[in-house]
Amino acid sequence: MPKHSNAPHFAGSAQLKKAGGGRGLTARIRKHLGKLGGDFSACIVARELGIPAQRFYHFILPMKRRGEIEKAERGWYRYKKVALYQQSPEIWSRLFRAMHVKIRFSVREIALLADTYPRLARYPVTRLVKAGEVEIIGTQRTPHGRIEWVYRVKNKDEFFLRHIKVAPSPQSSPAGGEEVPRR
Repeated sequence: MPKHSNAPHFAGSAQLKKAGGGRGLTARIRKHLGKLGGDFSACIVARELGIPAQRFYHFILPMKRRGEIEKAERGWYRYKKVALYQQSPEIWSRLFRAMHVKIRFSVREIALLADTYPRLARYPVTRLVKAGEVEIIGTQRTPHGRIEWVYRVKNKDEFFLRHIKVAPSPQSSPAGGEEVPRR
């Protein structure tokens, strides 16, 4: 290899190029883990995909953080088939509660309070801004020196009633939504 080459300088670079250079590799890993179902060993999956095991381990930690993978036992993991951008009602309810409690917030702050990623928290906030329930009141600096938008819930009580307080569903009442006469 020439002294000033742009080629990667670690073992297995030919395998990485074959795998697409890391581009779309996470999608390939998810697809493969979905086919396997159940527990898997990182080394075995890396070998099956034709990528270096060290490279595969770089994908394990972020997938664990997102909740896609959990550790089963030493050296073994379990794929839970949870999409990265899955907007579950549980995440939304945690975000709405965080907005209600904080009143003045940034996307980063409510994501931290709701124990999720800012990417997942940004969509509900922009939707609420468009609906007129939340307004932009300014900017602030993050701990890293970047500038972020600061939002505020316009009407705290109305926001609570609309997004947090859960009304009983017709299926939960004994008569299927009709009022039961008292004797």
